Amino acid sequence: MPANNHRQSIIITSFGYKSQRIIQANMLFDVRFLDNPFWEPTLRDLTGLDFEVKNYVLNQVSAQEFITDVLSMLTKQLDKIMLKLDSDFILAIGCTGGQHRSVAIVETLATQISQKFPDFNLIIKHRELHLEKKYNPVDIK
Repeated sequence: MPANNHRQSIIITSFGYKSQRIIQANMLFDVRFLDNPFWEPTLRDLTGLDFEVKNYVLNQVSAQEFITDVLSMLTKQLDKIMLKLDSDFILAIGCTGGQHRSVAIVETLATQISQKFPDFNLIIKHRELHLEKKYNPVDIK
């Protein structure tokens, strides 16, 4: 917890590179290396908030490894980073359209980050879905 007693937030945001708007973040990761649910006709019109898309994305070994690696880095470094920040910490995850892969990864990371870092507020943003919410474990399926 920072010395100024202000409860800092961790903001996790998904976005799409297709929109070409630059996103400001302390850490930014590109998950376009994961298989894209967009190319599956039954998943195209869904988002990473839907079980079927989450399942498709998270069943990829590369997705599981990526999540483990990001959590490992945050576990080792986040407290040190937060001590130096005067603002909130922003973790951005991008994919092509910002609707499938990045959304599923952000939702999964939010669950795990909330457990590892309970002293911070957690805010989830999905830029391309026009959605922002304060993390509530009951909302995550």
